[in-house]
Amino acid sequence: MNFKSAIAKVYLPPGLKFKSLLTMYSGALFSLYTNMDKNASPIFRKALTDVGKTAAETMKKELNLKNTFEDAVDSWIIGSRALNITISLEKSHDEAVFTHVYCPMWEYFKKNGRILCEDVCIPVAEATVKEIYPEVKVVILRYPDENNTCIKALKR
Repeated sequence: MNFKSAIAKVYLPPGLKFKSLLTMYSGALFSLYTNMDKNASPIFRKALTDVGKTAAETMKKELNLKNTFEDAVDSWIIGSRALNITISLEKSHDEAVFTHVYCPMWEYFKKNGRILCEDVCIPVAEATVKEIYPEVKVVILRYPDENNTCIKALKR
């Protein structure tokens, strides 16, 4: 583990936790997705995948993340902290299970009556981790619904 990612996993300056900005973007994504033509869905998913890849490239450059399973796990920890997501993490040598205890995006979607995590959040998260470590397998153990946030696993 490198020094920069170790610090980022524990502490991010308040300026990097953009709660109000996240709420604004959640609203914009919700509005775009619910009002777009169904044929535009692949374009939307591609754009969100590009966001995830860009996030990974930024973490590689600024936090010195490498092409390892451990750094892939770290990227999700760091991303969760940056997005004000509270996670529970269970790690073993070959697997890391992320339970979203609190997720502001899910809360926003729930409040607005449509859970869009599968179409909005998961493409970003998957693209981020695969850009860090392409060999990683992303497994959705529990898809989000009106009552529960998601549980995702990374596997070697």
